Amino acid sequence: MLSIDREQFAAGVRWWQTKTSWPNDFHNSDYEMLAAQSPDGDFGTAGGRASCSG
Repeated sequence: MLSIDREQFAAGVRWWQTKTSWPNDFHNSDYEMLAAQSPDGDFGTAGGRASCSG
């Protein structure tokens, strides 16, 4: 992944907030849910598979 500067980051945030219906938390709540479902971070096993909401 290439690094980005602040202007590019700000443009991405503006896009996220104006062009999508995604939550303003940048899906951070999904990371909490995933961590609860697989505390060891192994999402490749049957017991660790998780689905994210919208």
